[in-house]
Amino acid sequence: MGGKVQLSESSTSMIVDSTQEFDEMSSNEFRCNSLKCQLELYLDEPKMPRHVKLDILDFWKSNQFCYPNLASMARDISSIPVSTVA
Repeated sequence: MGGKVQLSESSTSMIVDSTQEFDEMSSNEFRCNSLKCQLELYLDEPKMPRHVKLDILDFWKSNQFCYPNLASMARDISSIPVSTVA
């Protein structure tokens, strides 16, 4: 009981990185919680080169904490089955 826990330098670095990322996302969420603001932040992001292969579902999964409403909309739209009329 009451023993000290020793963390390796890489563990400490990971904790600091995660904490810093959380703080950045929290400040963005606090500042911009509306869908309009999320859209503005998304549109202000640097554009990705067109030749880069992109998995849209992976993109929104990795950005769901930055743009929760947009990610939810993207999941809804992406899950609609494609149908063709013959």
